[in-house]
Amino acid sequence: MHYVRLARVYASSNRVDEAIEVYLKAIAMDPGDRNACQELAQLYLSRQDLDAAEKIFKQILRYTSRKWEREEIENQILDLYRQQGKLREKLEQEEAEGTS
Repeated sequence: MHYVRLARVYASSNRVDEAIEVYLKAIAMDPGDRNACQELAQLYLSRQDLDAAEKIFKQILRYTSRKWEREEIENQILDLYRQQGKLREKLEQEEAEGTS
């Protein structure tokens, strides 16, 4: 069975730990699978594991070239920073790195 399909079955059965484990296997085989990454990030968000979700969103950015998709993911990352109370810090960091 295809890993992503199996992960979806686990997720729909509320077997989140198993779903995450299988999504990680799928992504290890195909790091650019945007759908698998997006679904994994959503599982992390449902568990309030914001750091893990951020890591996956950043991975998606590495494999995304379309501007509208990048903006969508960047907005999700900004929402994460808001939830973590890190938005100002991250914006200042980005501004400083952009001017170096």
